[in-house]
Amino acid sequence: HGRLLGIKGPFLLDIVDVVIEQMKVGYPELVEKTDYIHKVISLEEKRFHETLDQGVSLLQEIMNKAKMNGVSQIDGSEAFKLYDTFGFPIELTREMAVEKGFSIDEDGFKEAMEAQRMRARAARTELGYLGTQVDLYRDLREQVEVQFMGYHQTEMVATIVALIKDEQRVEVGSQGDEITLVLDITPFYPESGGQVADSGTITTKQGQMEVKDVRRPVEGIITHQGKITSGQLKVGDPVLATVYGKSRIDTARHHSATHLLQNALREVLGDHVNQSGSDVSSLRLRFDFTHFEPVTKQELAVIEKKVNETIMDNYRVDAEVMSIDQAKELGAMALFGEKYGSQVRVVTMGDSKELCGGTHVSATGDIGLFRIVSEGSVAAGIRRIEAVTGKQALAYMDQREYLLQEVGKKLQAKPDMVVDQVERLLDERKLLEQELKKLKRNLTGDIVSQLTSQALIIGNTNVIVAEVELNDAEELRNLGDSLRDRLHPAVIFLGAKTERKVLLVSMVSKEIAGKPVHAGNVIKIAAKICGGGGGGRPDMAQAGGRLPQQLGQALATAKEFILEQLVAEK
Repeated sequence: HGRLLGIKGPFLLDIVDVVIEQMKVGYPELVEKTDYIHKVISLEEKRFHETLDQGVSLLQEIMNKAKMNGVSQIDGSEAFKLYDTFGFPIELTREMAVEKGFSIDEDGFKEAMEAQRMRARAARTELGYLGTQVDLYRDLREQVEVQFMGYHQTEMVATIVALIKDEQRVEVGSQGDEITLVLDITPFYPESGGQVADSGTITTKQGQMEVKDVRRPVEGIITHQGKITSGQLKVGDPVLATVYGKSRIDTARHHSATHLLQNALREVLGDHVNQSGSDVSSLRLRFDFTHFEPVTKQELAVIEKKVNETIMDNYRVDAEVMSIDQAKELGAMALFGEKYGSQVRVVTMGDSKELCGGTHVSATGDIGLFRIVSEGSVAAGIRRIEAVTGKQALAYMDQREYLLQEVGKKLQAKPDMVVDQVERLLDERKLLEQELKKLKRNLTGDIVSQLTSQALIIGNTNVIVAEVELNDAEELRNLGDSLRDRLHPAVIFLGAKTERKVLLVSMVSKEIAGKPVHAGNVIKIAAKICGGGGGGRPDMAQAGGRLPQQLGQALATAKEFILEQLVAEK
């Protein structure tokens, strides 16, 4: 709308402080996050301006195409694509179209929008209990409130209170059935807060179920999804619910490490760092955070060191339920923009204090080794670190050690001498490349002299059409430049072939380019014969082809065409 009003360039940042001043009483976090808000809005507005510029260009192409076809209306699906794929507002499309004498197919746009909404609804329905079964779980919530007991237990006795198959409650499930099961109490952690769900088994005297996923579809209900692998399970049966302990502890190691990682990131990069997402499993951790530039290798090394030092200090990990106000007084970290209830769970380990409902190790030393695997950008102002701990970190180090040993074998050097050996080989390669360039220059000079002596002269124009033994498009182009520079005026057409392809280049001195000989027209004729395509400017064009056996015919045809053009002009 600012652009529609004629405002050019970013302007939202100018009003940020006014909004913060007016709203700070109700939203004190705005003051706390002022610098962060400034950076995000500035970056997002800059990126959106880039989106608008791209959209303007695309819309102009659409309008040009419509004009060529004699149409004065922008297709609704095209307008929707600009909106949905490129983020270009329909209001701006409409405004620009009207200025250029076009209208918008509004009905087509609405149809495309509705089709998108239907696809979204269908996708939600595929999620099963999160969509079509939500009422079922709300009804179940009136009968039972499932208690999660898994912070200190990974195995316990419970009772089946509901079985769900094909979106319907049933009394019995049999071997082979894919079912959803609800217990009155459970040690299974439901996927939440970036931590993956537990897996394990639920066993009765009559049968067993393999638990593959655990969710919380509505508050107070925890579901266990999986397959009955033997016998039968019935509502009311007592069960032994068993979480796979090794997977749980590996996940807990990675989860606790994310807390230490966030603390280290804030220490090294600054207080603007906040968690913007995470994904924690038994295999690795992924942590997304707010930061506006790449994290340097030196910074990553310091961050990794700080996390490992906290691990080795072996702080006890404490979890305490308290009021949100008490948590804030303690300085516990919360997710910016997240809604919390009156009671929260605060997890403390060393200097790290965070609001968290996940499972953790008992002491930081249980995490073992921590290694950062990668760091990169995932969105504007959002960076991502992936890391491993414990057994996975040891496996990662073993793999790197193995690779180092293998490289040492190839280089015939001990591991501690690999860098020196690589540097020596790079120096040797540099010298060899310089020698090769020198030889190529000499060879090119010989070819230039040989071809120059064979040039045909039509009127006052030098013509060279030849096959040369080169296998690189850049080398072929450089040879053409050298010939054209030596001969004035000149028309140069060169071809080279390998076992599988043809390379072609066409050059014409600027003073005669396009009149009479157009380099692009010559290349089109020759490339077609060689099973390829290409084109270019009047003074320079290049192409490739997949029929090297046709190069001779292509050169002959190009030569005939060039001579015809020159003779006709004469």
